[in-house]
Amino acid sequence: MENDLEQAKNTILSGLETNFQKSDLFSYGEAKEHMEQYSPIFGCGMGHVPFRYLGIPMNHKKLNDKDCKVVEECFQKIE
Repeated sequence: MENDLEQAKNTILSGLETNFQKSDLFSYGEAKEHMEQYSPIFGCGMGHVPFRYLGIPMNHKKLNDKDCKVVEECFQKIE
């Protein structure tokens, strides 16, 4: 969403089914300066880049084949 505290408050009131206790908030651009204000609205922690999602490193760089190898290996174990 845009960097808008009122929009953030209205999002919570809309009844979304997000488990914010298991979530982290990531902000970019101008919103990074306001993370301390957004975090209590959503009731979640403040995330920091880089981080891992499903074993894949998430950052501002393009993923390479090595980064995706973890997921590929998990799928091979399932077969």
